Formats: sequence, structure tokens, C-alpha cells
Amino acid sequence: MELIRENYITFPENAAFLKKIFPQDDEKYYYSFLKYDPLFAPNNIYSIKYKKQTCATLWCLPRQFVYNDRTILAAGIANVATDPSFRGQGLAGQLMDKILKEAEIQKYEFLILVTEIPEYYKRWGFQEIGKYKVVIEPPTTGKYPITCQKIPYESILDWYSSFYQSFQVIAPFRNLAYMRGMEEWNQWSSMFNYNEKKASWSLLENEIGQSVIFYGLDREKYFKVFEIIWDKNIDKNGLLMLLNGWAYHLGKDIHLDLPLLVINYLGLETKKDPKDTVMVKTFSEIDLKRLYLPVPDYF
Repeated sequence: MELIRENYITFPENAAFLKKIFPQDDEKYYYSFLKYDPLFAPNNIYSIKYKKQTCATLWCLPRQFVYNDRTILAAGIANVATDPSFRGQGLAGQLMDKILKEAEIQKYEFLILVTEIPEYYKRWGFQEIGKYKVVIEPPTTGKYPITCQKIPYESILDWYSSFYQSFQVIAPFRNLAYMRGMEEWNQWSSMFNYNEKKASWSLLENEIGQSVIFYGLDREKYFKVFEIIWDKNIDKNGLLMLLNGWAYHLGKDIHLDLPLLVINYLGLETKKDPKDTVMVKTFSEIDLKRLYLPVPDYF
């Protein structure tokens, strides 16, 4: 067996392999990273080959995070996959060992990933920072009319930066190129589409001028909000009133993913998501209580 880094010529084979392992996602998902991710190149993919056939692979996606005025270089671990015929031979572990060495060479300050099997990654020193969600149930009455309209991703960047800075959260850096890429690759992910509907950015507003921006997807039994941000013209009481009014308007629960710092500020009851656990391995002094990977940025 041979551990290699992929290249532009071998990339189609890697995408086809991942489609076989994760049939729920469109193969265009992987090509969208190749086309739109400003920091990604095929040599960020590590694979193990046997007789020239891929039997295991792992993507290491460089990412920039921002904390106040500081830029932090990190990387996301994604698309960890092993052919069923080769499982149980420690191939994913070999790829993880390689990535940890590479992280030190590239001077990443941390590695971050999302997994359903957190115990597996603890052996390499990854720590859980969790993924937290709250549920807003519709009240029996509504006070204000609610309007909701889609907005282009260009409209959220100033709100995004201001919002996370105000809570002093370590969050991914976003610019227009990154936002365009995120919109492209997310549309092909099973997480962000449902019955041919795709997650999008929207502006929610009531008649007294209170507003928030969110990235969400309307599902059958509830409305899923992957990220929500607002500016300083609305306090926490106004926000909760707006969300309650929207739940009443929808006639269904709203499921919100939020940073723990924001949940505590709002005084909401929260639950840890048992299916998606965000984990981090640090190589420098990082305040894990402030580190947040918004769900739209998942990989």
C-alpha cells in the first residue's frame, strides 16, 4: 500500500470514490471545492492506494479564522473514507498521523472536524467543543406580521463580522470569494437540501423594524436554521419576540444552531447535538470556549 497526495489528474478518481462511499451527496459537491474554494488544491487530499486503486482518503482543507483583529491559520478535516473491503486495517489512522505531521509543517494553529464518532478522534488529542441547538416552539398567538425574503450572500458580510466580533467569537473568515464557494458546494450536500429545496440566506423582519439574517432550510416538520446573525438594533428580548412571531407565522418549530456564548446571552435552553460533534486539536493557545464553526461552513 502507498500513501500519496492527490493531484489534478487523479482528482476525478477521488471524487468518484467518495461518491461511492457517500452516495447521499452529489459528486458535484467535491468538484465545487476544486472550482470555488480559494484555499483548496488537490494536494490537500491524502489517500492510500492499493494496486493503483483508492482504498482510503482524507481531505485537509486550509481555513482562516478571525478573532478580533487576529487572523488564525487552521485546517478542517473532511471526507474521511475507507473502502468497506479495507476497513479495520488502520488506514484512516495512518492518514490522521500524516495530517498531524503536516499540520506542524504548515504551522496550523488547530485542526477542526465534525464527526458522529468523537471517541475515535480523541486518541489523537482532539477535544470536543460540541454543536449546540435550541428549539423555538410556536406560541398560541402572534403579535406582529412577519416578512421573510431571500437576500444575496453579499449582504451578510458586514453583519457577520460585526456579530461575531461583538461576542468575541473565533469564527471562519469570510469574503465574497469564500461566500460564493460556500453557496456552490453546499447546494450539493445532503445536509443543505430537502425535497429539491436548498438552504439560502434570508432577511427576517417585523413591522417595528426588528430584523435578523439567517441561513436556513424549510423541512416538513420544522424549519432548520443553520446560522443566524443580527446587528445591534435588536436586543435579546426583541430577538426572542421576533423568533416567536416567526414560529407562529410558520406554524412549526424552529431549530437553531448557535454558538454557546450566544445561547448563554439569550438565556435559552440548549441541547448538544448527538449526531454532529465538533472536535478540535490545538497546536497553540486557543480559547476553545470561543471557537465556533458555523454549520454553513461545515465540510
